[in-house]
Amino acid sequence: MLDLSKNKSFSNHKRFSKMKFSLVFLFLFLIYLVGTLSLVSASSFGYNNPNLPNAARGIKFLQKGGDSTTGSYNFNGGWLSNGLSIIGGSKTTLYGGIGGGGGKISLQGGRGRDAAHNPSSYAPILLQSNGGNVGIGTTSPDRLFEIFGSASVFRFRDSGATASATTAFIEFGGTDGGNWNRTGYIGDGSSGNTDLYFQAEEGDLRLGDSTSHSVLILSGGNATFSGNVTAENVWLPTYLFAHTNVILPVLSSGEWVNVTFDEEVTAFKSYISHTHNDETNTTFTIQNDGIYNIDFKCVFQDSAASPNAHVITRVLKNNVEVDGSLIELDSSKQYADTIISNSNILFSGSTGDEIVLQFTSDDTTISLANHQTYGDHGDSVTVTIERIG
Repeated sequence: MLDLSKNKSFSNHKRFSKMKFSLVFLFLFLIYLVGTLSLVSASSFGYNNPNLPNAARGIKFLQKGGDSTTGSYNFNGGWLSNGLSIIGGSKTTLYGGIGGGGGKISLQGGRGRDAAHNPSSYAPILLQSNGGNVGIGTTSPDRLFEIFGSASVFRFRDSGATASATTAFIEFGGTDGGNWNRTGYIGDGSSGNTDLYFQAEEGDLRLGDSTSHSVLILSGGNATFSGNVTAENVWLPTYLFAHTNVILPVLSSGEWVNVTFDEEVTAFKSYISHTHNDETNTTFTIQNDGIYNIDFKCVFQDSAASPNAHVITRVLKNNVEVDGSLIELDSSKQYADTIISNSNILFSGSTGDEIVLQFTSDDTTISLANHQTYGDHGDSVTVTIERIG
């Protein structure tokens, strides 16, 4: 019987057949690679093998020269009709099993080294739109940056303690001479408290609504409102002090005379209007709703040789006598000062109410007058109006 295993020619033929099979397999594998690996240029390529499970897909790029990383990496979706998509891996029942989250997409700038070859700060991440808009949650952003969603919440979170170290805020500004120039900010601008700031640093701060962009203007420490200011439980000091040394006679018995206040201490007037130098100087106009108190003092003289006149004073609000303001006194001595005063007269005042002080007598010998001989200023009438509630 012929032993072929000892035949050298047969053994060499067997080894040659195995070699041909290996070459054929290698050739077929190269054909497969040509179908899945497309060389686009000397600096870029694309690769995708749909037959691999999700967890095994992807390419890791690494460019290294010595101890330092040089050059740049470019993912270009130019040959794709829909652009370049980067999608994190998803878990499925076939490859990833059940439970747990999908793969995250992480963007982080590279870290440099200082002169001592120690790690230094990280480089920034640049998202450049090249003239287009950037959208999150939308494929058609209408502004440079747009977030779209059913509950779009923008959060600025400081890593420091809330009560003492937070400085999370939004800055606004422009570019002057190539340099950043801040014009204002919104947020927590101080690390020492939890206050929020809304500050314009190079101009006025304006708040608006559907009627105007300048309903409220904060400028130079002053607040200007274009409309009415309505508030509850807000206290605005409202008061007035007026005086006069006018002489007014009673021209007809029982005829009421409006007191003319042609002098005024203008420094003591707030939210009660009064013009002392025209025909309306008998009227005080309320500008704030509230409870008011009136105090007044009048000085009268009687020219009769045997005076016995009745002198009456009162306060009117919108031509109606204010309860508790009517008071009467009889004259008793010729040319002597007869003083009538009334205080703590309370009434409810509304914006636009007009207040008038009146007097009368049953005798025309009575005049509103004063013959004070001492002091710097002798007044025949003084009045104080004050909002107390």
